[in-house]
Amino acid sequence: MNIPRLEIHTTRAQIDLKITEAKVDIEQPKAVQDIEQPKGVLEIRTTRGHLEVDSTQAREDLGLYSAPRAIKINAEQALQAVKEGMSRTVQEGNQMMDLKHKGNVISQIAKQRYGPKKVESEIKFIPSVDSVKIENTPGTLSINYTPSKVKINVQTNKPVITYTPWDVETFLVQKPSITIDVVK
Repeated sequence: MNIPRLEIHTTRAQIDLKITEAKVDIEQPKAVQDIEQPKGVLEIRTTRGHLEVDSTQAREDLGLYSAPRAIKINAEQALQAVKEGMSRTVQEGNQMMDLKHKGNVISQIAKQRYGPKKVESEIKFIPSVDSVKIENTPGTLSINYTPSKVKINVQTNKPVITYTPWDVETFLVQKPSITIDVVK
């Protein structure tokens, strides 16, 4: 006997996946810097030195006098010479009037006046030691430097981040099916 049989045919469903991976892009723009160094302040202060040299005594030791000093010295020497001359004249006059002296008074006076004289010799330094007077006032120097601070301006930029998330798309490539046939 012929028993009918059943034939079943199935077709599986097929799916396809389209996967997009996550993607991260990070871009960091450079920071903007502005650096400025202003000039420092430099102050220099000086005072002049003063040098004074007085060689008056040294010149006078050499016989070089200023006009007022030469006049004064010459006036003093002239006065002294006049006094000595007057004193000598009075003394010589007294000698001539003195009758006690016998002999030639005039020749004695001439011998006193023009006879041999004592010569004194001594070593003398011309000009004398320490006759030039030097006075020095040194100058001064003061240096002051004040540095200025560095000015730094920085403008930071935030990073630029682009993010694409994961994505999965599902597609049906083949539909499922069932066919049943009865075969005799």
